[in-house]
Amino acid sequence: MASNKKYRISSRNAKIVTTFTISIVVLVVFWTILFVSRNFNITVSDSVAIFMSIVPFVIYLVVFEKISEVSGGGWQIKFKEAAEKEVSLAFNPVEFVTYRIESKGPEEDLPPIRARMRTHPTTVLSLTLGNRYNTNVLIEYLKALTRFVDFKYVVFMDRSSRFVGLVYARTLLDIYEDPRSRDTQWEGILESIATGNVGTIPSFSKTFVMNTEKNIDAIQKLDQELRTEIPVVDKDLELLGFTNREVILSSIVKSLLTKA
Repeated sequence: MASNKKYRISSRNAKIVTTFTISIVVLVVFWTILFVSRNFNITVSDSVAIFMSIVPFVIYLVVFEKISEVSGGGWQIKFKEAAEKEVSLAFNPVEFVTYRIESKGPEEDLPPIRARMRTHPTTVLSLTLGNRYNTNVLIEYLKALTRFVDFKYVVFMDRSSRFVGLVYARTLLDIYEDPRSRDTQWEGILESIATGNVGTIPSFSKTFVMNTEKNIDAIQKLDQELRTEIPVVDKDLELLGFTNREVILSSIVKSLLTKA
């Protein structure tokens, strides 16, 4: 009994190591493809790069007779052990990473937010459209939070907490810290937030992926928008998290390893 338990633990650990190793290899291949294509002026979309990067792994599965069928249109792979074990890679529901959202509040709320971020990093500070924010307090938030490498975005919400769009936090801080742009743009940005007309703020994007959409939809939007990440929302436009190429690629590899 003890030997069986030890075998199960050993087998599980081996699968974890295999999953990690293959994920790293696939990500390295993916970024190598993008690096080569960009340096030699070869047009390769992210979706094509992702498919090309998993080809070596698919070949491995074919050689060891793990799969019986591969179709490129939907990146669909059918496994030999059971006909119902099928992974439609590009059309799986979109994978994303959830983040805690910090809402901008009064200045006294900033120290506990900083303390939380030391152990639980966040990517997002939310601002509610229609509010008039005090410059000094908002800048203190941006200065404090942009010191953390994980913090990236200021997200705009309406009064029902629905996602409206986002900008890079660093862009806002750079505008304020440059005396020329501070004089010409900063007051206009605060006014845009107060009136809800945030579409003209530099780096603004309102693109998102619904959590009911597929991996291929997210990949195409990442291609079109030339962004590294894209927000994921639910049917009520509540922000759930962000997806990116690495998250999608890792989920594909995990699906293949789980089914193999």
